[in-house]
Amino acid sequence: MPRKITFCFTTRSTAVLIIVASCLILPLRSSCSQRNAEDQADSFTPQIFRNQVVEFVRKTAEHPLLAKPTNPPKALDWGEDWRAVVEFYEGGFLRGKGDAEAPELTKALGEATRQALEIQTGIRSEPNLLRQGRFKVSLTNSSGLSLSMIEYNGQGKELLGDIVPIRYVDKSLIFEKIQAGKQYLLRAMHPVKYGFPKKYKAIPGAFEKRLRTIYSASTLLTLMKINDRGRDLEIEKRIPLIANFILSMQNLNPNETTYGAFHYSYDLETDTKEPRFVVGTASKTIFTLLELDRRTQDPIYLEAAKRAGDWLLTMVRPDGMVMSQTYLKEGTWISPEKYSFLYNGQVLSALSRLFRVTQDKKYYDAAQRIAQQIVAKASAQNYYVGDDFRPPNPVSTSWVMMSLLDFTKVNSEELYRQTILNASEKILERQRNDPFDILSYGGWEYCWASGNGWVNEVLTEVHQTCTENGWGSCERFKTAVVKIIRWLIQNTYTEENTFFLAHPEGAIGGLILNPYKEAVRTDAVCHGINGYLAILPYLEDGPLLTVEEKPLGRN
Repeated sequence: MPRKITFCFTTRSTAVLIIVASCLILPLRSSCSQRNAEDQADSFTPQIFRNQVVEFVRKTAEHPLLAKPTNPPKALDWGEDWRAVVEFYEGGFLRGKGDAEAPELTKALGEATRQALEIQTGIRSEPNLLRQGRFKVSLTNSSGLSLSMIEYNGQGKELLGDIVPIRYVDKSLIFEKIQAGKQYLLRAMHPVKYGFPKKYKAIPGAFEKRLRTIYSASTLLTLMKINDRGRDLEIEKRIPLIANFILSMQNLNPNETTYGAFHYSYDLETDTKEPRFVVGTASKTIFTLLELDRRTQDPIYLEAAKRAGDWLLTMVRPDGMVMSQTYLKEGTWISPEKYSFLYNGQVLSALSRLFRVTQDKKYYDAAQRIAQQIVAKASAQNYYVGDDFRPPNPVSTSWVMMSLLDFTKVNSEELYRQTILNASEKILERQRNDPFDILSYGGWEYCWASGNGWVNEVLTEVHQTCTENGWGSCERFKTAVVKIIRWLIQNTYTEENTFFLAHPEGAIGGLILNPYKEAVRTDAVCHGINGYLAILPYLEDGPLLTVEEKPLGRN
């Protein structure tokens, strides 16, 4: 589907109808959909209105011979001039569409519904098709009200583009998304090679034909973290299989300069490993190998981590700059020398973690050179950073924070802690904090699901370190995390928001890539889950965040 072009929030629809309604953050006990007011016949809330609209449309569809259903509900007895657009989706396809105007809401809805079903008369002759399908309704009136909804389990879900806004967050919802994300990741694993692709294309509904080492390592690390919260046999039986795929991607030829590095990807169609070795792949794979070593005490994982670390040392220049990768092009190995906070940060984190485990000073010495350069460059940019790959942005800045968090565990100098806090403040002040803009509320500009997920994961690490070390004012990090969790959950594929996908079961649990493409990036799911898991011990029971809708303003 064509998209509305925005930054850091997703609206994925051909006709984007924005609700002319504001919202308020209130410390309520329950969400709009859970309030007792909905059970009161004389109440009139946006949710009750949407419910009665889709109920009316459904009854009209099921009783086509009636001019209109008898006794329309009170909420729909609304004058003014109305335009109703009713779309019928079944099996992920738009089967019919009606567009009608009338001086009464029920007349416009009824006519638009009949038009939608008349486009394909087979809908009426097949009761199962009608029952299985879902109605999308978009309304505007002469007072300027404009809203859209999607039918789901008998309710009318608020819809902006094709995103169902999330207005209530509690721990049970977070647990639910952890489980959905876990199931998505398990589906993403290749059934024979046990590696993971970078993307799932929700349209047409297929994983890419290339397995990536870095995404396989990140997924395994996330699955192990889920398993840490409670033994999960689904995960445990897959851990050695995924680990073996990762190990198979390491270059073990001691006569090559890339000995110890990991091939970036494996091409399923040609059955070959890509002659490209990226420092980020080696670094994040080291994260996973060290966790495998800690859990199993099998020396194979630590040895693989040290080989990768030794290769990383060859990519660190004397001044602390890290070369991002080396790859084979027309028979020549090329190593670009462009500065990246992401790659430098990943290598700093990996070498710091290796030093903590091995106490081998060569890893510390290289890490210190990288850390000193990161601090100098961050200070020169006032702690909100960009590099040769990107202008100043949240992801690069968060890697300053994450890498120095790892380095402070081996060097506690105040300079590094203060740099983390300075960069953190730059991140926090750029979070989108306008609850009236529900689509983007909680996210960051210039980043999508993967970027917002990563910033979320880093902030949970900062919050934990801040709390454990008594840095002070740690609550602000938790507040930011809860808001971004709301955004991430809102931008996750669910049964509610996949009405236009032919194969929704493949996407559910994955984070929506961006407003332009119906796809999921594996690392976005990992970042989201990692952040959820890390913040849960610090969250209280009950509502964590409620964003209320403003009343529709009916006279």
